[in-house]
Amino acid sequence: MLSSILKSNQHRFASIFDFELTESNALPLDLTKQNPNISHEVIYDPVAQEKFVRDQLQQANARVGVGGYLENRDLYTRSSIFDNEHDSRTIHLGIDLWIEAGTTIFTPYKGKVFSVKNNAGTGDYGPTIILQHQLDGMEFYSLYGHLSLDSINNLKTGVFFETGAPLCKLGKSPENGEWAPHLHFQLITNLDDFNDGDYPAVCTEADQAKFAKYCPNPNLILRIPVLD
Repeated sequence: MLSSILKSNQHRFASIFDFELTESNALPLDLTKQNPNISHEVIYDPVAQEKFVRDQLQQANARVGVGGYLENRDLYTRSSIFDNEHDSRTIHLGIDLWIEAGTTIFTPYKGKVFSVKNNAGTGDYGPTIILQHQLDGMEFYSLYGHLSLDSINNLKTGVFFETGAPLCKLGKSPENGEWAPHLHFQLITNLDDFNDGDYPAVCTEADQAKFAKYCPNPNLILRIPVLD
C-alpha cells in the first residue's frame, strides 16, 4: 500500500542532499558477504572502512556511495547487538548513503519529529531522528541514523520540517556508532512497539519477508537512478 502511494507521489519528494543524485555521482557499493574486498579490517575498523569507501568513490570519480536495501552483510558481526538467541541479523533494511562527515541532510518530504535519541554503542545508529509523515491519508515514518551529536542536542519532538528543509548533519566515528560516515535512511510503515527512538535496521534472513513489508524500498523516495 505505502509503496504504491510513494510511487505515485515521487514528483513531490526533494533531494536528501543539496544536490541531485545521478548516474555519474552515485556509486552502488557492494557490501555483501560475497564481496572478497570486504576484509576483516573493513568490518571491524571504521578508519579502514572509511578508506575503503573513499577509495571506491575516487576510482569511480563519484561523490556518494549508495545502496544496501535487503543486502546480506557481514558488517554486523562486529557487534553483539545484531545477535539473537537463534540467528544473527544480517539483512539491511534501509539504504546507506556514504559521504563525508558534516554533510547536511535535507528532509525529502515534509513531516514532524517523532523521536530524537542517541542510540550509543558500537554498531548502533548513534544520534537518530525519526520523522512522522502523512501522504494521501497514510501515515509512515522515515529514520535517519549515524548523525552528529549537534544534530540532536536541541531538537524536540513535534518540530515540523517542510520538504527540502535542512534536518541534520552526518557524524564522525565514534559519535555515529563507530562507522565510516554515512546516512542510514529507512522507511517504516508502523513502529509497532518500537516507539522509543529506535527501530531495527537489520533483520535475520528468516524475518526478511516480514520486515520488507514493514520497511519498503527507500529508493521510492530517494529516486537514485543507479538503484532502479
